[in-house]
Amino acid sequence: MARTRHLTPLHHAIGAVALAASALVLAPACGDSESDGDAGSAGSAASDAGSDPDGTTDGSDDGSSSDGLPLVDVNQPDGDTGDPICGGQTVVGDPIVTNLLVVIDRSGSMKQTPTGFVDNKWDTMVGSLKTALEGIQGEMNIGLLFFPDASVASVSGCGMSEGDDVLISIDEGTVTVPLIASELDKAANDPDGNTPTADALALAHRYFTVGPGSSLTGEKYVLLALDGGPNCNPDITCAAASCTTNIDRSVLDPTASACPIDPASCCDSAPEACLDDTATTAQVSALSNEGIPTFVVGIPGSDLYANVLDSLAVAGGVPASTTSPKYFEVSDPDALTQTLIEITRALVKTCEFQLAETPPDPDKVNVYVDGEVLPQDGPDGWHYDNSTTPPTIVITGATCDELETTGAESVTFEFGCPTITVK
Repeated sequence: MARTRHLTPLHHAIGAVALAASALVLAPACGDSESDGDAGSAGSAASDAGSDPDGTTDGSDDGSSSDGLPLVDVNQPDGDTGDPICGGQTVVGDPIVTNLLVVIDRSGSMKQTPTGFVDNKWDTMVGSLKTALEGIQGEMNIGLLFFPDASVASVSGCGMSEGDDVLISIDEGTVTVPLIASELDKAANDPDGNTPTADALALAHRYFTVGPGSSLTGEKYVLLALDGGPNCNPDITCAAASCTTNIDRSVLDPTASACPIDPASCCDSAPEACLDDTATTAQVSALSNEGIPTFVVGIPGSDLYANVLDSLAVAGGVPASTTSPKYFEVSDPDALTQTLIEITRALVKTCEFQLAETPPDPDKVNVYVDGEVLPQDGPDGWHYDNSTTPPTIVITGATCDELETTGAESVTFEFGCPTITVK
């Protein structure tokens, strides 16, 4: 089961890190403080790309670096102890890449205009999603999937592709936001049909595990937004209490359906409207088991199915709260926009770097930003996230803020010397 990540409050502003993968970092040597001058006062840490064939780091002919600092062979014995001087291994850490598949309900009920809305739910969702995605374009990889699929003919309004690709596939390094905005504006994608949520999530699962999305590097997420209960399972029948048509009619519009009055089920003649909560939760769990969390956003109308969406949110691993509503409940246009902005911005991992390898000793790691050591402790420092393999280093505080706003020339990591902490 994937780990649960509570994003309350959601965090991370937008930023960019220019990571120099082959950066040279010169750090103080940390042998015995009373070592003689033969040991030198500074250690060198260079990646393989910065070394000569004989194993020494490039520098001037007199044995010093371009900064005038003496170059020290990390295997040179310490003057007093005879042990090798610490340090000498620079490890690259890349900012974590985020891949987000946005899965949007385009069922017929999205044409409705709830109280407090100027536009219908679909037009409101389109505007909110555009705003959120414009703010993070270029900072993460984004794809799009609608349900039902307008291109798949279905008498019951439950059409979904049985393939393994989505409407707009995630393309690493390509800004897909303009393509997504174009699809959102197409009249052919206007709301229609039922709510085949389980089938949409099954497609998302295939896409990420065996389809084009299986080759993506970095973290993978699904953002699911819907305005009602999942249905469209042809293999189930139900009584009125589990028929989405009955449930919706009883609260939203008692005159909207031609089926018999309760307790008779509208689903007797249209079983595709039966609530498909079990299969939908199973699909969210399947994604979670693959390490793909699902954010669940409930648009007005979904509150009738709060217990179902709560279950989906918990299964997805990123609930909005530990108490109901556990999904991201929105009740007005501004809240929808803000929720989508917060979720997408929280997924921009500018300050999180997965190391290229696991450090031999976690107490002998140092972080350098533009050549300056960043102490581990304190609010403006860094910490380990050992939930990944190799582990991730998370930079915090003012340094993270600077990375997010202005970036850095280099962020590198040294193995071998005792970790420098705030005194």
